[in-house]
Amino acid sequence: MSDHFGNIPIESPKPSQPAKEKKPAPPPASAKPAKEKSRQRMKMNRLWLWAAGIALVAGLYTAFGFLGIPFYIGKALPVNFREATGMTLEPGQVSFNPFTFRFTTRDAQILSEAGPAVLSLKSLTADLAPLSLLRRDLVSNAINIEELDLTITRELDGSYNFDQLIRRKKTSNASEIMDFSDLPFFFSLNNIAIKNGKVLFNDLPAGKTHTITDIQLDLPAFSNIPFRADQYIHPRFSAVINGTPVELTGQAHLGKPGEPNLTTNLSCDLHGLDLPAYSEYLPVDLPLVFKKGKADGKLDFHFNPEASEDDKLTVGFDLKIADTELQTPDESILIVSSSAQLSGTLQPVAKTLHFTTIAFAEPGVHSYGESFFKNINSLMKRERKASATDAAPASPFVVATDALDFENGSFRHYRKQQDQKPEFTWKTLEMHVKDYSSVAKGDEGKDFGSFRLSGEKEDGAASFSWQGVFTSPENLKGTLKLAKMDFPELLQALGTENKEFAVQGTADLKGELAFPSAADSAAKVGYKLSDGELAVQNFKLLENKQAVLSAPVLQVTGLSTAGKVIDWGKITLHNGVGVFPASHAPGFFKHFNSDKNRIQELDLDGQVTLVPEKKGKPKIHFSNFSIKAGNLETPEKAKNNFTLSAQTPTGGTMSSQGDLRLAPFALAAKTEFGGLAAEDIFPLFSDAEILNSLSGALSGNGTLSFPQQSFAGDLRIAKGQVQKAAKTLYSWEDSVFQGVNYTSAPLHLGIALAAFDQLEYTWQINPKDDDPMQQFAAFFQQHLPSEKQSGDKNKDSISAVDIQEIRLAGGRFRIQDNRMKPKWQGQVTEFSGSIKEIHLPTTANAGDFSFTGKLDEVPLFVEGSLDVFAKTQPGKFRLKLEGYPLSAFHKQLSAKTDIDTKEGEFSLTLDAMWQDGQYSNAGSLLFSGVKPVSEKADSALPLALLTGPENIFQLDFDLQRSTPVAKTTLAEEIISTWETKTVKAAVSPLLLASGDFSDLIGNEFTEFLPGEFMLSDKGRETLTRYSTLLLSHPYLGLSLSGGVDKQQDGEAIKKQLEAIEQQRVDTLNHKRLEEWQARKEIYEKKLQEPPKAGPDGKIIEITIPPDILAGFIPVQPEPVVIKDSMLLELAQKRLNVVHQYFTTQLALEEHRITLSPPKKLADAENSVNGVKIGLKAIKR
Repeated sequence: MSDHFGNIPIESPKPSQPAKEKKPAPPPASAKPAKEKSRQRMKMNRLWLWAAGIALVAGLYTAFGFLGIPFYIGKALPVNFREATGMTLEPGQVSFNPFTFRFTTRDAQILSEAGPAVLSLKSLTADLAPLSLLRRDLVSNAINIEELDLTITRELDGSYNFDQLIRRKKTSNASEIMDFSDLPFFFSLNNIAIKNGKVLFNDLPAGKTHTITDIQLDLPAFSNIPFRADQYIHPRFSAVINGTPVELTGQAHLGKPGEPNLTTNLSCDLHGLDLPAYSEYLPVDLPLVFKKGKADGKLDFHFNPEASEDDKLTVGFDLKIADTELQTPDESILIVSSSAQLSGTLQPVAKTLHFTTIAFAEPGVHSYGESFFKNINSLMKRERKASATDAAPASPFVVATDALDFENGSFRHYRKQQDQKPEFTWKTLEMHVKDYSSVAKGDEGKDFGSFRLSGEKEDGAASFSWQGVFTSPENLKGTLKLAKMDFPELLQALGTENKEFAVQGTADLKGELAFPSAADSAAKVGYKLSDGELAVQNFKLLENKQAVLSAPVLQVTGLSTAGKVIDWGKITLHNGVGVFPASHAPGFFKHFNSDKNRIQELDLDGQVTLVPEKKGKPKIHFSNFSIKAGNLETPEKAKNNFTLSAQTPTGGTMSSQGDLRLAPFALAAKTEFGGLAAEDIFPLFSDAEILNSLSGALSGNGTLSFPQQSFAGDLRIAKGQVQKAAKTLYSWEDSVFQGVNYTSAPLHLGIALAAFDQLEYTWQINPKDDDPMQQFAAFFQQHLPSEKQSGDKNKDSISAVDIQEIRLAGGRFRIQDNRMKPKWQGQVTEFSGSIKEIHLPTTANAGDFSFTGKLDEVPLFVEGSLDVFAKTQPGKFRLKLEGYPLSAFHKQLSAKTDIDTKEGEFSLTLDAMWQDGQYSNAGSLLFSGVKPVSEKADSALPLALLTGPENIFQLDFDLQRSTPVAKTTLAEEIISTWETKTVKAAVSPLLLASGDFSDLIGNEFTEFLPGEFMLSDKGRETLTRYSTLLLSHPYLGLSLSGGVDKQQDGEAIKKQLEAIEQQRVDTLNHKRLEEWQARKEIYEKKLQEPPKAGPDGKIIEITIPPDILAGFIPVQPEPVVIKDSMLLELAQKRLNVVHQYFTTQLALEEHRITLSPPKKLADAENSVNGVKIGLKAIKR
């Protein structure tokens, strides 16, 4: 029975339970012959099974070969072919002999997607190699093809109509052939025979159609893998190409495999072959295309079956070409030669082209365009355009040349092709190339060939030579020598042509030239020059046809190019003459500020003239001018690389050392200078009026920077002056500016200290002028940069002006007040002091200033605060003048006051400021020795009241003015104030009294006790205060008058008299009262005694006395009467008492006291209870 897996066992089944062990029984005698017969039957069965299997396999193989393969090729393969290529395969009548491995098909064709047949053939027979098929390699020992008809079309995009068959990359290059290593399978087709073939080639990009008919081809081998057949047929080719019969003849050695010299040679003679028609189909990419040329010569085909796969086929050529014209694809270069010779070999499968000889007789090279070097660069660095979907590029052709010779050639360059006259011409060109190869020759570091090139300029003495080696297939390197070349042409060749500038000179150049430059494919000039040495005789650099730099010889060492950059190395000009702009770097410097030009060192000496930008300003001439600069190639190295020294014709000197950078241009140098003309230097830095009108001897040191025009350091200007319209505004003997920090953009002027010695200035004061502070501010605003000039309004920008201190010493000012008649003049000498903290924009705290000096030899002091850039109310000040003679204003004041202006002096303290839109002048005048013209003058009493013991008095004032502030003078306002005080003196003189006598106001009389001539305490106090007043005012006297008040004093006297009368009566009444009380006590005692009985026994009654009974009656006072005489007598006594008190008690001079006793009593309204005290001026 079968098992669970369907296997049928051969052994007998085993019992389910183990049987008892038994001894085997002996076999019967007839069993052995039966087993042998069974074995024989089994052996025969196996033989029949093997025979049947072999027959079955052979049948299947035969059926697969004869039927399966044709069926697959006829049915399945077209479907797969269409899916893979999009084209239609019609295999025709297919047969295959699996025993001989002969494949045959008839009437086969391949149709394109559009329908036309790409390939068709009448029959194809191939003897295949079976073992190679097992490796999936297509190998045939022989192929016979009859009536092959091939239609090839090159599309406009460079693709072919059969690209789908071989998966060929699209390319627009006509000369590139198929790389068979790119095929998706390996093949080796041997002994190929094509009979009666035809090829139609439609070249759509070129607009040409080529026809090849009656093709008879015997090809020994065509392979992309190593394979050798047992024998090979003789190579043979014949066809009619475009109507011209072509036949290759040769010989072949028919030997057996393994024998030597199994080679075949074919040769073909060419006569009048039109090269332009066929050159673009060459398998090698040539940099030049044939425009004209007829070739005569011979082609040799060499086939060696024992060679490697790439070297089996070699094509030798030896051609002579007449009327040759070669041109670059962009038509920028044209080579014309009457005759040329080409010889060499071509291995198309190995992609090797070897020229043994290339020779041109008297060639002419024509170049068109902006630059010949640009054309050559484009030619040498040409690149094929590739599609984004392309596979990896095929390996290029290897090109080698044993010798290339140009003899007696010429070169002409034209800007445009239609130009009749070339831009320049070179003659007697000689070029020789030896041992060139486009690939390395095996030795690492070995050159790719050598060359030598030379020529002469047609219209001059210029010549050149260049000799060296090929460092790569496309790069040449060698020593270049140029002699007596026009310098502008050399600059154009270097790629530095510029329309702004022109150059003149004759140049000699020597250096190492690599062409094209492998370092940078984008290099404009297309080559690399290194270790160049350039010498230019009679050098001139012109701008707008004016020479800006010239020298007998310009020398350049270390000249080189790198990519787009030209490195000029070290430039040296001795005994040069330069004319440079004064306000910025020379214009040609900017050409070293880009990526095109670089310079490492500069050495210039000679004469230099700096020309201001604006016309009319003086030029600056420097003799013995020298500039040395190094490490200019990169900004990182430009540290302490610059020195400069110069002298002026007048003896001025200047020297600098610092950092100079050219990319972009920047100069920062520590500079020392002396003896320079300030009127020449300062206008270069600013258009400020003061700097353009300033003159003097300038010296200093500091750091000078360009192009931002900045300076940081110290300056000194000796014998300085500022002029306007040929008139000196102010001048000084010497000046020092410490900590100067100036920049032009953004505009900034910083000065730590500006010190002027012996500054001279004339101050004119006119009626329409502003106040002194505004005039002072206007002076600074006129001479310092304004906020508009600073330009930058950014709140974080630096301030335009930062001056910490301006200091004056020994200054002298002339003051002329044109408002007074006649004009007043004064002179300030020894004027010294400083003003601090001048800033723009303005700050919260104005700058302080303080000055001292002498006005007409009288000490003067001025201090205050000032914001010189404030638009209104710039500041305040205090002026002090000590002991100025009043006689200085005698002519101006004598007609306006009754004060004696010929004598006396005054000290002035003046505080001036703006308050609430008004200009305030507040202060005091301290007069000394000032007196009126007489004691009766209106000013006599005010002067007496104001003048103290020291013969001085102070006049305070607080004046307000509106604009224009200067329309009135301070003297006029003081006189007006004085007149006001005179009026006050007439009303209340004590209001003018110096000192604290305000308590006397309202106390113009001496108080007495009413009705008496004794001073009261207050009266004595008042007299003491008046005595003090007189002691404080030596020219003040007193006038005493009045003395009695009829009503008040009369009542007081009456009260006094009534009081006396009352006292008398009171004394009398007291005495009488005591007597009355005594009598009353006696009466009362009697009443206390026991009653007495009379004789009659009756009680005796006591009688009350009448005065006791009536009570006490006092005496009444007599009436009092006051007479006028009594009051006048009281007034006289009072005057005498006051006079005596002043002269004796208070020690006043009697002539200072005047008595005026009353002759009659005044009415009640005009009378006072005391002596009236009046003030008067006394004679001096």
